[in-house]
Amino acid sequence: MICLSFILVLFIWIFLGWLLGWCLNLKILPKSWLICIPSILSLLLIEDPTLIIKTGVFMGVLLFVAYYDYQTKTIPRFVHFVLLITGLIGINLSWLINQAIPGMLFLPFPVMAVYFYQKQKDPIKNIGIGDIKLIAACGFVVGINKGVLGLFVGLALALLWCLIKRMNQSTSFPFAPFLCCGFIVSYLLNVLSI
Repeated sequence: MICLSFILVLFIWIFLGWLLGWCLNLKILPKSWLICIPSILSLLLIEDPTLIIKTGVFMGVLLFVAYYDYQTKTIPRFVHFVLLITGLIGINLSWLINQAIPGMLFLPFPVMAVYFYQKQKDPIKNIGIGDIKLIAACGFVVGINKGVLGLFVGLALALLWCLIKRMNQSTSFPFAPFLCCGFIVSYLLNVLSI
């Protein structure tokens, strides 16, 4: 069963790579996507087939979002729903009530506050609403406890990127790749129980 789950995840990743190429009008798969494919071998450390599928789909979708946002500075609308459905895989009622729903409702608040503050200050340059929806969907999958860690790691990576690139306040950059990295790290820490 583990082998079948792994093969299913591999096909999902190949489909996501094809979809990425189709959405961005690429003739071949991006090199960064091809480099990430061997990372799914880490799923073999997981013994639960359901968790392999959930982790593989979650990581694949977030890598898709990260690359797409890096190229276009937009997040496709369908990925939020895919993440919410992924969060339902293997879920129990206790996790849903205590972690998933609070993660979906409360994690986006800090970024929403910045969004509304910036919208009043400068309506053109702002955090995208897609980033807020991404945080909510990831909060549903990882839960409130690990979601705080994921959001913190994502924000810290974005801040570090701005410092390294010496960006000023008027420079825009894709935010989703940093959020995706943070949520992947927090989710893997949760799955691997580190």
